[in-house]
Amino acid sequence: MRVGPLRHRVSFQTRSSATDAGGQNLDDWTAAFTVWGQVEDLVGAEQRPAGGYSAQVSTVITIRHRAGVSAGMRAVVGSRTLEIVGPPIDKTGRSRESEIACREVTP
Repeated sequence: MRVGPLRHRVSFQTRSSATDAGGQNLDDWTAAFTVWGQVEDLVGAEQRPAGGYSAQVSTVITIRHRAGVSAGMRAVVGSRTLEIVGPPIDKTGRSRESEIACREVTP
């Protein structure tokens, strides 16, 4: 994989949960690792659910192969937060690069 397209700093985060003194669940995101990647927006859609409005963007992040990326994590690129919607795809089968399907939902 050429280095040139990997021009975005991508921070991957995992969800961590804890319980406070009152028994309430506290969900928080913890940084797992940060890598260089290529971020490509594929499709944008606007929806009008009952009483609201939302825009959704489908995005693919390409990074050098790295173990530990899974659905349920999220990626942060600049001011954007992207939810990972599926496992990484190794298109060549050589464990050199991974494509990660993401979704950005903005209210």
